Amino acid sequence: MTTTVLVAARGAQEVELLQGFEADRGFTITRRCGDGPELTAAATAGVGQLAILHAEFCPIDLDFLTGITVTGCTIILLVESADHAPLARVATQMGIAVAGTVAEAITAAQEWRARSRARDQEIIADGALNSRGKIAAIWGPAGAPGRTTFAIEIASHLAARGARTLLIDADPYGGMIAPALGLLDEASGLIAATRAAGRGTLTPDGLLEHAAGISKNLRALVGIPRADRWPELMPTALGHLWEIARASAHWTIIDCGFSLESDEELTFDTHAPQRNGATLSALGAADAVVAVGQADPVAIPRLVRGLAELRQVVQPEHLVTAVTRVRRSVAGAGASESIREILARYAAVPNVHTIPDDREAFDTALLEGKSVLEIAPQSDASRAMAALVDELKNIAVKPASAVAI
Repeated sequence: MTTTVLVAARGAQEVELLQGFEADRGFTITRRCGDGPELTAAATAGVGQLAILHAEFCPIDLDFLTGITVTGCTIILLVESADHAPLARVATQMGIAVAGTVAEAITAAQEWRARSRARDQEIIADGALNSRGKIAAIWGPAGAPGRTTFAIEIASHLAARGARTLLIDADPYGGMIAPALGLLDEASGLIAATRAAGRGTLTPDGLLEHAAGISKNLRALVGIPRADRWPELMPTALGHLWEIARASAHWTIIDCGFSLESDEELTFDTHAPQRNGATLSALGAADAVVAVGQADPVAIPRLVRGLAELRQVVQPEHLVTAVTRVRRSVAGAGASESIREILARYAAVPNVHTIPDDREAFDTALLEGKSVLEIAPQSDASRAMAALVDELKNIAVKPASAVAI
C-alpha cells in the first residue's frame, strides 16, 4: 500500500519533490496544491497522509499548521531560508518535522512511512489480544430503520458469549448510541480516537481508553455529539482506527450512516470533504455487513432500493439482511413469510432474518439504557437476534469484503 502525498510548493522545489516521489513507488502524489486553502481542503478530505509544505508556499502561521494537523495529515515543513527560522521553531514545538532541503524532506517522508508500517505491524502483532479481530458494519436506508438498535443488540449478544466487543457510533449524521445506552455524549470518544489515529499515536489500549464501559466484555465509542462535526471523521484516519480496533477486540460493531453517495468531489474543482466517507470507510473495512430494514409498506421499498445500492460497494456473500418491527398490524397475516417473499423477488435476498416487534421489551430497554438481551433474554426478539449473530459469525470468517469507493 502506497503512502499518499500532498505537495504544497512552487517552482524548482515543486519539480524536485515531484521527481523525488515519482522515483519511489512507495508514494503516490494525490494533489499538487495551488494555494493554502486547497491544501487545507485536501487534508480535510483525507486524500493525503503526508503534506510536504514549503515555507514560502503561502502565509503560514500556527492556526494554519494546526488546521492541517488536526485532520490527521502529517506535515513535513521545508525551510530553506534563515528568514523562516521562527516558523521552523514553532513547527518543531508542534512536533512537525522540519527539513532544510528537498532531499531531506523526501528522506523524512521515507522515514515516516517506515515508522508507520512498523507501527501498524506492531499493533497487529502485539495488540491487546495478539490476534486479528472481526468487524461488522450495521447499515440501513434512510428513515430510522433500526440501525442503532441492531448495533447495540448484536454487540450485546457477542459480549454475552464471551467475546471482547467494541461498539462504535460512526454515523456522520449524528449517532444515537450514547442516548440509547444512557451515556454522556459531550465528549466524543470517536473524535478523540480519530485524531490520535491521524497523528499515528493511537494504540489498542488507547482506543479502549476512549470507549465507555458498558459491561465486562462490551465498550462503546461515542460518536459525534452534533451533526455539524462530521468533518472531524476523516476517512484516512478512520482507516487506521479500524485496523487498531481489530487488535483491541474480538469484534468491532460499527453503526454506520445511511447514505452511500461518494460523488461530492465531482462537483468541486478541489477535493471536498466527503460526509459519507466515514460510512464508506467502515463498509470497506467490514468482514460482514448487516443491512437493516423495517417491516412496513414505506420502509420495505426503501430497503429494496437500498440493497441495490449497497451491493455496489459490498460483496453479496458478506451481507446479512434483517427486518425489524415485524408485526401483523402493518405487514398483514403471515408477515414474516410475506417479507421474505418480497425481498427474494425484488431484491434477490435468499435469506432474511425477521425480528418480532416486542414493543414492551424494546421500550423498556430504551428507557433503562440497556439492550433487549438484558431486559428479555428469552423473548422472541432476542432469539431471532441470536440466530442473526450466528450467521454473522459464519460470514465473517470469509475473506474481507471488497468495496469500490
